[in-house]
Amino acid sequence: MADEEVRTEGRSRDELVAWLNELQEIVYELKFKQFIFEGVWKVITGNPELQKHPSHFYDWMTNLYLESMAMAVRRICDDDKRTLSLVTFLRLVREDPSPISRGAYGSLFPADTVSHPGLPLEVKAMLRERIINNGYDQAVGEGIEQPSEKDISKEITALVKLANTILTFTNKRLAHFDRQGPKEVPTLADINAVIEHSTKIIQKYLLLLKAVSTDMDVHMQYDWLAPFRVTWLPEEEWFRLLKERQTAATPVGES
Repeated sequence: MADEEVRTEGRSRDELVAWLNELQEIVYELKFKQFIFEGVWKVITGNPELQKHPSHFYDWMTNLYLESMAMAVRRICDDDKRTLSLVTFLRLVREDPSPISRGAYGSLFPADTVSHPGLPLEVKAMLRERIINNGYDQAVGEGIEQPSEKDISKEITALVKLANTILTFTNKRLAHFDRQGPKEVPTLADINAVIEHSTKIIQKYLLLLKAVSTDMDVHMQYDWLAPFRVTWLPEEEWFRLLKERQTAATPVGES
């Protein structure tokens, strides 16, 4: 297998990598928000005492999360050529898939990828070739030398189809207020499905363009739930705030 030059007739690998690095941060931010929300929700649903105290706070928090994530999904699925999104990135790749060909992928592995001193050169070369082909086969498909435009179009269609309910909702209720309204309201499962799918796209292209296998899970290095172990509002403070609120709501001239 002959390794290809990094530069192609379309976008260079470096240009695509620059786009991909930014998209990785955007998708990771979605995963971070998802991690925080799900963690707080487990605190709420896992505490029997909290179930004794219904509150609009839970609805407010959930709706705020859903709306912000829905807008974020709309951004990563934006098909405007002027924007940075997963859709526009995939379209750039579709214009010229050669930077993610098997040969281009192989060029990311130096000749000394297998450097065991006791192995003959031909064995090292054979093992390097095997590493390249195994990685590419898993990401793209066995025996495929380069994804076709049709293959990448399918990736775009799959992403947009998965996000369709969310996109309709944001267009009819968040970005605009359509009098007819959306037929469906996106669920947490809808949001999670797009995040998971977007993560897989990022991981696939990080492998193809950088030969990097990336764990995009969120790993906290401190006890981020510590604030929930502290009483936020002592009872006497709550009554003081309630009295101030009632006083402020009393019309002038009334007692």
